[in-house]
Amino acid sequence: MSNQHEFNELIKMKVVYLTFSKNNPPNYMVNIFTCLKYPLLFLLTAFLLISCSKSDKSGSKAVATINDRVITSDEFAFAYELAPRNITQLGKEKAYSILLDGMIDKILFAKEGTRCGFDKDNTFQRAMDYFKRAAVVRELYLKHVRDSVKITDEEIRSAYQRSKTTLYLKNFLATNQDDTEKISKGLLAVSHKPFLSGLKTIETEKFGAVDIISWNDVKQEIEDIVFNLPLHKRSRPYFDGKFYHIFEVVEKEINAMITENDYYVRKPTMESAMRKRKEHKKAFEFVQRTMEPQHLIIKAEPLNELTSQIWNMHNRDENAIDQYLDNREIQSLSEKNKNLLNQNLAAFKDGTLTVSDFLFTYKVNPYQLSFKSKQSIRENLKNTIAIYVRDLVFSEQGMKEGLDKKPSVKEEVRNCEERLLANKLKRNLYEQLAQSISDSTKLIEEYNLTLKNFAQELRAKSKVHIDKNVMKEIKTTDEGLPRKIDFFAIQMQ
Repeated sequence: MSNQHEFNELIKMKVVYLTFSKNNPPNYMVNIFTCLKYPLLFLLTAFLLISCSKSDKSGSKAVATINDRVITSDEFAFAYELAPRNITQLGKEKAYSILLDGMIDKILFAKEGTRCGFDKDNTFQRAMDYFKRAAVVRELYLKHVRDSVKITDEEIRSAYQRSKTTLYLKNFLATNQDDTEKISKGLLAVSHKPFLSGLKTIETEKFGAVDIISWNDVKQEIEDIVFNLPLHKRSRPYFDGKFYHIFEVVEKEINAMITENDYYVRKPTMESAMRKRKEHKKAFEFVQRTMEPQHLIIKAEPLNELTSQIWNMHNRDENAIDQYLDNREIQSLSEKNKNLLNQNLAAFKDGTLTVSDFLFTYKVNPYQLSFKSKQSIRENLKNTIAIYVRDLVFSEQGMKEGLDKKPSVKEEVRNCEERLLANKLKRNLYEQLAQSISDSTKLIEEYNLTLKNFAQELRAKSKVHIDKNVMKEIKTTDEGLPRKIDFFAIQMQ
């Protein structure tokens, strides 16, 4: 894998027992990793896509051979899934040709980059170590979460029955356990409070305000409570970490039009939704089980200093939108804060994360920061630090389990290495041209021409064979397969 993937909504995880140092009194317990909504780069974001696209490599034919490097039909088909729409919409023949040419050029540029010794660079080696660990984390997730999730036909049928039912729900809140018993028994009158902001709330003549609940509107444990609750019987208290909820279903609507044909039409969609639910739960439990013993501590003093530096860098712009730190800003932070770089931002059982480690990791796995306030930057940084630590811990566990020896990991590392070397070579060519060409338009034109000529020169020196018959046989989304990616973002600096 080479970039960020569609896993935005799949994993919603927590790590508990995250504390702050005494430099930021009082110490307090907080929950973190409540959700990963960012386009996560190379880490847990890749899992759904990778697992969907895995196939038996033994039957994969060679589309092209570049010296001793083979591009298989599986590799090509997967690359097609990542190709932008402006290429795939050109028609199969042209899109395939453009895509394959790009893959060949990347491999040739990478080989030339190795010849130039770019792979010996310390920064390059650190980046490769990061991407190797990212691939290991992916395999760890597949092993402990995704591959263990099974959905039975009985579960899907039960969900289908629920999907035909609409509940009209009362939600009563209590802040202490004593009141919950009174509310459950109807001894304490309280008004309805909407359960979630995304739910539809209506005003009824008979029952007053109620929430409308359908299947998959709320998380599984809440759904199990309310769908199994008899009419007009209040539930036992449910504690969400802050409030106690007492539910009462005051009305049900059941769609009697249930047919086998309708069930099979809706089955794939329902199975996908149920899988995501189970994976959320499994991922949450796995993160808690793995991270709780680490006793992660984020140091307040360096975190506050880093926050201040970033806030000042943006001139206290309270109207700024969420954005990434760019290379220039990261470089500035590194140059102006020599004393800060070696300070530990985080300490945990298995190691530490320095400010320097954080800035390097941010370059290869950036997250957007909110510049609405200084505090919002601090919160974003805090969450990002915790994510970096989590992935480091996961990668160590994965390597202890031997997952770094898997062919899929080795293949991903090779692809990352080729991409980075090719990009490094192209950047080197651009910088050479920039020294003699000041006009930006001419620079881009000359750069594109140089790349084209250089690619032709490398091809002429290499043994390149393309099997067009194999390429024609490859099935991609143009043949009606469900497209795996439509919102694929690249944030690699």
